[in-house]
Amino acid sequence: SDSNIKVDSFSVPKVWIEGLGGPTDKAPLTDPRIREAIHLTINRQALGQVVFPGQTLDVSGVLGHRFWGLPNDEVVKMPGFRPSKTEDIAKAKTLLAQAGQDKGLKLTVTTTALAPQYHLDRAQAMKAQLAEVGIELVIDVQDYAAYKAIEAKKEFQLSTGAWAYFADPDASLSGMFSPTGARSYFAYQSPAFQDLLKKQQAEYKRDARQKIVHEAQRQLIKDLPVAAFYGWHEVEALGIRKGLNGLKFGARSQSASFGGGYVIQAARVWLDG
Repeated sequence: SDSNIKVDSFSVPKVWIEGLGGPTDKAPLTDPRIREAIHLTINRQALGQVVFPGQTLDVSGVLGHRFWGLPNDEVVKMPGFRPSKTEDIAKAKTLLAQAGQDKGLKLTVTTTALAPQYHLDRAQAMKAQLAEVGIELVIDVQDYAAYKAIEAKKEFQLSTGAWAYFADPDASLSGMFSPTGARSYFAYQSPAFQDLLKKQQAEYKRDARQKIVHEAQRQLIKDLPVAAFYGWHEVEALGIRKGLNGLKFGARSQSASFGGGYVIQAARVWLDG
């Protein structure tokens, strides 16, 4: 109601990885049909509103960044990410039957109550969603220190993750999905992905590199080292007093990494009068 304030909105640029997954060299995640069934069953739109109620969210797939992430209009046409779940649920049940799990499958997800919207709230929502295809999700809640120790030792079956990386997309892509990555929890081996990873590391032209980064994300969605990626383009609202000029949030910087999403270049900000 204050006429001196205008409300603006901006897309929060982020390059961290969010998903439900675990080591793919341990049963039953060794079977790609089970990973795909999980991927198809998770309802990203509903999940987002459970953990961030009222937030403006567009499904992003892997990276929730308007430049580096896959475009929303592409992602929402993909199985698993599309809003309608009828075909996805039917396919998930078929895959589970083919994998010999048509009588039901019990999986354990290790999570923590710290920052519940990133961990526990998601696990509870996914438990209800996976029950629709006969997957029983057992929630194992640990304190944060124990949770991180279990994660580091790869002693978990599934985890609700919001693995934080900032700045450049290579940090998350190589950090999580190269064999030597600091957070390579998933035993992911893909020559095709590794080739794309090296190509984007060597490409200095931003737009050319974007295409390679996009292709790398399509490869991840195809292989599903993380059983269900769920990322969102988040839109934040901000009140700005009239007369304050030059603020830019969520814009593309020279590197298109953060682009002013969390920082303001104060030299470009001025007051009228």
